Amino acid sequence: ATGEYNCFLNVVVQSLWHLPPFRRQLLEIIVPDDVGTEEGKSSRRGRGGTRGGRKARSGKLRKLDKQHAQLLVSALRSIFIEYDAAANAPSSDRLGGAVSPSALRVALAEVFAGSALFQESQMNDASEVLLELFDALHTAGHSFVDALFGLRLEEHVACHSCAPRPLKTQQHSYIKSMHLVPATALRMY
Repeated sequence: ATGEYNCFLNVVVQSLWHLPPFRRQLLEIIVPDDVGTEEGKSSRRGRGGTRGGRKARSGKLRKLDKQHAQLLVSALRSIFIEYDAAANAPSSDRLGGAVSPSALRVALAEVFAGSALFQESQMNDASEVLLELFDALHTAGHSFVDALFGLRLEEHVACHSCAPRPLKTQQHSYIKSMHLVPATALRMY
């Protein structure tokens, strides 16, 4: 609808929908019964003074809790169910069958209440939404995101002043789902 500024959500949802392994895994998720209900909402309220939102007192985002993660996963899954129904409808029923991302938009606004991020009628960054959805899936216990998108990285810090071999002073390995490259770095080559 006009003025909803949902293009950033549509980019993410449609991109994920067109990845069959992701789509299959998301549609196989069983969502707890109270996610999205008034009972579920009342149990999410009151965290950190932000009606359950993710803003910490310092203004930085805190770790997504499991209930909020399940809310985002449920909202994304409900959109995928609508896409699936539209995709499997007889061809005469598919005309004009747009799927609204409103369920995800409302869930993001609730999870981030008290923050400037992801509020309704505001433009946001698609990469931030994607990372939050990946985090929500991981926090809710669905590890397929790492298997589909994860890049295992290892970082080593070595002392080259140590003779005769460099001494490894630190080693760290982790999985990263997205690597952002600043535009200025692209101009260097």
